[in-house]
Amino acid sequence: MKDSGYYPMELAIRNVVMGTPADKAGIKKNDILLSYNGTQLQSFEDLRSGLQKLPDGQEVKVEVLSGGK
Repeated sequence: MKDSGYYPMELAIRNVVMGTPADKAGIKKNDILLSYNGTQLQSFEDLRSGLQKLPDGQEVKVEVLSGGK
């Protein structure tokens, strides 16, 4: 999907709470989650199930499309 320029709307950020790790990382409303730890996302379920498998407190690297970049 990434190559086509189309992304599932469920991967768009709807809200970011101030003070959370997402806020501190600069993630903004309407950004689109593309991948985590190098794993490309096709759905929110991909993200949820993948994060549940990680140990608590493990750092996660996310790739985000923000403002077309």
